[in-house]
Amino acid sequence: MDKLHLEALKAQIFALALKHGAKQCLLLKSDESGIEWSEGQELLSIDVDFKKLLEEARNNLEINLEIKVETIKVEGISRKVLFVSEKKEDFEYERLRQELKDLKQKFSAIFDQTFQFTGLVSPDGILLECNQTALKFAGLTWDEAIGKPFWELKWWSRSPEAKDQLKDAIARARKGELVRATVENIGVDESSVMLDFSMKPIFNDEGEVIFLIPEGRDITDRLEAEKELELRAEALAEANARLKESEKLKSEFLANVSHELRTPLTLTLAPLETLLAGEISKEQKPFLELMHNNCNRLLSMVNGLLDFSKLEAGKVNVNREAVDLVKLVQTLASDFKPLLAKRDLKLTLALPEQPLWVEIDRYLTERILFNLLSNAVKFTPKGSVSIELRRLPDDMVEILVSDTGVGIKTSELPNLFVRFRQLEGSSARRFEGTGLGLALVKEFAELMQGDVRVESAEGRGSTFSVKLKAQECQKSEGNEPEGRTKRQPLPRFDPMKEYQKGVQSASDLSQNSKTTVLVAEDNSELANYIHYLLKDFCQVKLASNGKEALRILEEEEQQPDLILSDVMMPEMDGLKLCQEVKSNEAWSSIPVIFLTALTHRDALLKGWQAGADDYLFKPFHPTELTTRVRSALKIKKDLNKMHQKLRNSRDEALQADTFKSQFVSMLSHEIRTPLNAVIGMSELLSQTKLSAEQENLLKTVQYSASMLMDLLNNVLDFTKLEAGKLEQETIEFMTKDLVNESLELLSPAARRKNLSLKAEIDQEVPLTVEADLSRLRQVLVNLLSNAVKFTESGEVALKLKLEAKDKRRAILRFSVIDTGCGIAAEKLEDVFKPFFQADASIARNFGGTGLGLAICRSLVESMGGSIELTSKVGRGSCFSFSIPVKIKDRKEPTEKSKENVSDKFVEANSPEKLFSAKHRPEEKRELILIAEDNPADRALLSLQLKALGYRSQAVDSADRLIVEFQKGLYDLIIVDCQMPIMDGFEAALKIRQLEETDKEEALSSADFHERKRVPILAISAESLSDHQKPYSQYGINRLLLKPAKLSTLRQAIEDCFSSST
Repeated sequence: MDKLHLEALKAQIFALALKHGAKQCLLLKSDESGIEWSEGQELLSIDVDFKKLLEEARNNLEINLEIKVETIKVEGISRKVLFVSEKKEDFEYERLRQELKDLKQKFSAIFDQTFQFTGLVSPDGILLECNQTALKFAGLTWDEAIGKPFWELKWWSRSPEAKDQLKDAIARARKGELVRATVENIGVDESSVMLDFSMKPIFNDEGEVIFLIPEGRDITDRLEAEKELELRAEALAEANARLKESEKLKSEFLANVSHELRTPLTLTLAPLETLLAGEISKEQKPFLELMHNNCNRLLSMVNGLLDFSKLEAGKVNVNREAVDLVKLVQTLASDFKPLLAKRDLKLTLALPEQPLWVEIDRYLTERILFNLLSNAVKFTPKGSVSIELRRLPDDMVEILVSDTGVGIKTSELPNLFVRFRQLEGSSARRFEGTGLGLALVKEFAELMQGDVRVESAEGRGSTFSVKLKAQECQKSEGNEPEGRTKRQPLPRFDPMKEYQKGVQSASDLSQNSKTTVLVAEDNSELANYIHYLLKDFCQVKLASNGKEALRILEEEEQQPDLILSDVMMPEMDGLKLCQEVKSNEAWSSIPVIFLTALTHRDALLKGWQAGADDYLFKPFHPTELTTRVRSALKIKKDLNKMHQKLRNSRDEALQADTFKSQFVSMLSHEIRTPLNAVIGMSELLSQTKLSAEQENLLKTVQYSASMLMDLLNNVLDFTKLEAGKLEQETIEFMTKDLVNESLELLSPAARRKNLSLKAEIDQEVPLTVEADLSRLRQVLVNLLSNAVKFTESGEVALKLKLEAKDKRRAILRFSVIDTGCGIAAEKLEDVFKPFFQADASIARNFGGTGLGLAICRSLVESMGGSIELTSKVGRGSCFSFSIPVKIKDRKEPTEKSKENVSDKFVEANSPEKLFSAKHRPEEKRELILIAEDNPADRALLSLQLKALGYRSQAVDSADRLIVEFQKGLYDLIIVDCQMPIMDGFEAALKIRQLEETDKEEALSSADFHERKRVPILAISAESLSDHQKPYSQYGINRLLLKPAKLSTLRQAIEDCFSSST
């Protein structure tokens, strides 16, 4: 179109527009290709007549024009526009039209389909444009929103404050500022989201703000996650604080419980040693020796507990002194000779011929050697034990303790020196112990700049090698040791030898009849016993607390030569008494000896600071007390004041917290067993002929043992609150049912993904087994669910194979195999960790917490098994685990009877000689069968039944119990619940099954007569609430808690007989 035609057309259009009432006509574009214009504000539409006039204009100009009316948006306002251009060829027009359409679609896709809210606002706040995302959220149409003030629309209707905030943002953006804030927007259903909101100014070429672009990004989930993270961080901080406080309280608890245990032990051991040193009958001596040995076992456990609590608090210091290491080894080895002789074991020493004087910590060295020797003797049923001492270069010494015992499995060696860990299976139960001995050996050795190593072969024995830093030194005057340090109790005292020493010491001091000792002790039994020990060589004055002791000091003209005081007393404790004595010039020279069960260093330092001259730890040996009293009149000792900081981290504290709870619970169980012998034997001993003095001493033993039992019950209650015990329930089930039920649970999910779900069971797998079905099914379902979740095509297979078996037990191996995405090799070690997921997208795509596999591992390990994984990326994974089970579809063979050790034990104690004719009970006809693996408890039960007039036969295992029962000779069975291999519950169930079998066979016989059901009385060292099932489910008539008094045992037996009639 030439310029002449263009101007003519323009004039024609203006004339026509004015003719039809338009007040103005806005020219939008004019160039060589065409002319575009729009109606004025008053001209809202173009009618047919107007179009005809335009056609007339085109005809008058005699040019080929194309006229088209379209609606477009100009500055956000919809307007109809008349397009007039010179008509081109059809194909060019179509191309341009298609390009315009494509551009509009792309713009719409970008603008309307974006996830965030966006729009266009005029500088004065009028909404000119808005994308569909924002409109749908508010439930608005385009016409309802466009042309309105932005702040009056639905998004900002929550509050006037929100509107004011938006107005302020528009005002600031109008001035050229980019405004950004977190705001709340309201949706169609009054729901709200939090937006990261911004208002951006758009400038023209002159730098003027012509538009504002509002944008909003939904950050609701992010803000909630941040809030949740903050709450979890606060909770974690609180948990850490509670954990540290719990760690502190438990350390204090272990120290305090040792104090409470030592006090009754003192009142039990000391009278027993006095009785053993006096005149006793041959019938009484075995009982006293058995009680004495069991009390020493308790003392050894308490000492281990004390050593552990000191290590936990970082209060074990290395106090080096000159020691003849050869003599120390000889002395300690000699203490084990009676025990070695009793077990028919040979002891070999390979020591240097000359004394070896080195600087070491005597106490720690003794504890190391004592623990290693105890371990060697405990696990050596026959053969020998040897000790070798070597001098090494670089100021090192090596002590080797070897045995020909049971040895250690290779799999157990890495955990041998871990606290509270014991050898697996029946060995740990049969040999007892706390699981601390070897751990303390390692930690004590490291404190002395050394280490410990072990070589062992299962069934052939072990050799422990301890290397210690020990600089050689010269023997100096007075540094030769007398033997063992006072802190290490003897494995077994020689009462007569010690008694003779005590008499000699007493005679030396008795020459001075004016010697006076003031005893301040609130426990009247212990005070009277100390008076009994000291009265032969000095005058004794008693006070029940520190205040009364001060009164005696003030009133008596002659001051005492020594004050022997308990630390913990009412009204005024020993520390305050000592401070008062040492601060008084008239009394300051009086030696003060503290009696205490608190052995941690903080308590000792308080005593030294108060001015104490010496300590005597409960329980004490009578000779030790008399010797220390005599020495205290001449000597005052000093102790080094050293401290170590506590070493704690959150993971170590958490592990220590769990181990301590388990340890205290186990320790309480272990202590109850020897205590049962002490209480039972003392009750039987009380029925023999005793002197008045012996009777008083025995009453003290019984009272103290009862106190100790009460303390243990309190400890058990404490551990029930602290320990999260894993409940297990083993039941009989068919293996194929387990597999089918597990697959059935996952079959709907597999069908939805068109996956093949398969199962393969080896023919060798037992049909029926006994295990924890619930937990086993939980593991299988977790693994199968995991496999289905991460497998998009292919199959998931469950395979069950027999890995190993014997006559009674089997190990089953389950494998879950998939053809899924697989796991990268570097991630395989982490998949069983809590909260771990192989890829960050897993939680988004599949959900889950990352706990499933961690739970599977815990459950498998709790059932005595292990789990493993093999995987390749893109090819799939295989999870396999092995579980031990009991085989239930085969009859258990009868084992050959073993030598009846229990019968010999009872015969050696001669129970028939225990009672005089006057006290001998009336003999009954009933014959009772006893099954108890502990020799002391087995002997005790035999004697108690004898005292009640019953005949008895004792066996040491559940297997022998079954054999004896089948003879049909017994009227009652007494079975221990905690026996190795087969416990009392299993044995009772087996007996009931045999009775049912006999009944069925008898019914089919012609001469049928029903045999009477034998009542079963179970005895347990665990509290009744610790047993997960009611004992009646095993066919047990009564369950009795150890220790049982004669009256309680009598009533239980009578109940059993009455319930079976």
